[in-house]
Amino acid sequence: MTVAAIEAGGTKIVCAIGSTVEEIRTTRMRCVIQTTDPAETVSRMASFFSDCQPVERVDRVGIATFGPVDLRTGVIGPTPKPGWSGFSWRTFAELVFAGATAVVDTDVNAAALAEARHGASRGLRISAYLTVGTGIGGGIIVDDCPFQGAGHPEIGHMFVPRVIGDTFPGVCPYHADCLGRP
Repeated sequence: MTVAAIEAGGTKIVCAIGSTVEEIRTTRMRCVIQTTDPAETVSRMASFFSDCQPVERVDRVGIATFGPVDLRTGVIGPTPKPGWSGFSWRTFAELVFAGATAVVDTDVNAAALAEARHGASRGLRISAYLTVGTGIGGGIIVDDCPFQGAGHPEIGHMFVPRVIGDTFPGVCPYHADCLGRP
């Protein structure tokens, strides 16, 4: 089985194709694309995968994306990244990989799951992964599955109590009192 992997971060998107975790880690069929507006970024991703597909027929697509994202539909929610609100990863996957099964999750949940299965938290029943990059985020793994419920934990958007007299307006465009960043 051949898998296409997309790790979509706020700064860059990494695309790869392979049949095993090790092959995806070491493959030459990999590219790094700067995250710009959706039209330009999607065009570059589609070109990369189009160049690879005559060699590799893709059966599954794993998409780990910046959020917020609706995990059921693969649609990006309100985001400060220009043009990305409302973008559908599932529609992209259907257009580029006809017939392939697509799975969409947050980039931090994917990183947390990778650590649980292949990295530092391998063998632990419960683990957490935190990242500080373009944004602040985190993923929680319980019994080898990303922790989800009505949505997924937006660890970067945890509300932090203010000290009396704190007038800093915050940097998140949606919540004045959270750790999130644009």
